[in-house]
Amino acid sequence: MRSLNLDQLRAFVEVVEEGSFTAAAKKLNLTQPAITHQIHELERRFKTELVERLGKHIQLTEAGEKLIEHARYLLENDARAHDAMRKFVDGWLGRVRIGTSMTVLMYVLPPLLRELKTEHPQLEIHLKAG
Repeated sequence: MRSLNLDQLRAFVEVVEEGSFTAAAKKLNLTQPAITHQIHELERRFKTELVERLGKHIQLTEAGEKLIEHARYLLENDARAHDAMRKFVDGWLGRVRIGTSMTVLMYVLPPLLRELKTEHPQLEIHLKAG
C-alpha cells in the first residue's frame, strides 16, 4: 500500500471544515472536480465512504470522523517540519555560546549583543558567566 498523500488529506480536511467540495476547492485554489477526485482516491484507498453527500453539503461517516483526527494531526506535523526547515533557508545562523566574566557581561557585552541580535535576529545566543 502506498503512503498517505498529504494533498489528499488537506483536501479532505478543507471539505470537512468548509462543509462542501466547492468551498474547499475555492479555498485551495483548485477545481471542484479535483477536490472530488482527491476524496474519491482516499475512499478508494481505505475502501470505505468518508463523507456522505447531502446535496451541496457533506456529512462525515464514522470512518470519516476517525480519519479527520489523524489527518489534522499529520498536517500539523507537516507544518511543523516546514517551519523547522525554514530556519535553514531563511538565513538562520545557528547558536553561539559565550562564556564570560561578570564584569564583561555587565559592561562590555550588552551593546555588542544588541547590535549582533539586530543584524542577525535568527541567531541564538547563550551566555554563561563565571
